[in-house]
Parts: sequence; structure tokens; C-alpha cells
Amino acid sequence: LQIPNRFTVGLDLGLGPHNVILNYTAYNGDFSMSFGDKSTIGKTAQHGFGFGLDFKMKDKLGGWNYLLIPVRLLFLDIDGLLMQAFRPYTGYTNPRYRIGASVMTGSEIASGEFSNLDSALALPLPMGISMGRTYRVFNAADVGFTVFGFPDLLFRFSLGLSI
Repeated sequence: LQIPNRFTVGLDLGLGPHNVILNYTAYNGDFSMSFGDKSTIGKTAQHGFGFGLDFKMKDKLGGWNYLLIPVRLLFLDIDGLLMQAFRPYTGYTNPRYRIGASVMTGSEIASGEFSNLDSALALPLPMGISMGRTYRVFNAADVGFTVFGFPDLLFRFSLGLSI
């Protein structure tokens, strides 16, 4: 297994309370797997591009915010809905929803048993995709939840305390 060296530069653009994230990655080396001396599959990595969106949602349910409940269910935000429903007791604030994706470009490596995959490997290779959310409760606890992430696993949870 060969993994290339990489150097990533990112830019976060603020659009009011929301953010757009752009990344560029310069790769040096191959991203490939060899099976003995006969078969190899992968890419000679060259460039990578990433894109992300970070949306700030309203703290209070009401009015047009009810239309966003299907989006919140897509992000499995049942705990956030409960914390928001009991907002006077939980201090629910700063809900944010995040999505992101990245790809790698480069020339294909396909030999031996994999030589028929060279046209598919010439396409950009997805390197990551994620969906997550965060919110703050009790004026001190930041709760984060990764709903879906590749290559990360599903359902990663974080809790940060501000003291």
C-alpha cells in the first residue's frame, strides 16, 4: 500500500453567519495497492480539490423554521430537536450543519488483473465526504455529531466543554 505525501491549503469564506470552505491539495507520490509483483491498482496522485458548506440555523423553532425539519431528520438531529424544544432549560444555541466532499485527480495505475479498470481510474477519485452537525447547550458544552463520513466511520460523536 502506497500513500502519497500531501500539502493542503484551505480558504474559509464567510457569507454572513454561514461559511464556504475551499481546499486545494498538492500530492507527491502514488496512491496505490500492489498485490505481489503482478497486479497494481491506484492513481499517480497530482491534485486534490475540496468543498464544504457550514450553515448556521435558527436557535428557535417557529415560522419558516418548521420547513427545515426534514433536513434536520436527514442529519439525524433528534437530540437537537429535543434540546431545542426544551431551550429555556438547556440553553440550546448555535446549531450548525456541515457538508463536505473532496476528490483526487491524477493518472491511473492499473496492471495485471486490474488492467481493464484503467478508464474508470482516470476519473477523479472521491477522497472524502461528510455530513455533520454541532450545537451548544448549557452555555458550556459543544455537542458534535458526524452523521456520515467517508473514510471515517458512521456516527462519530464529540463533546467539548468550555470552562
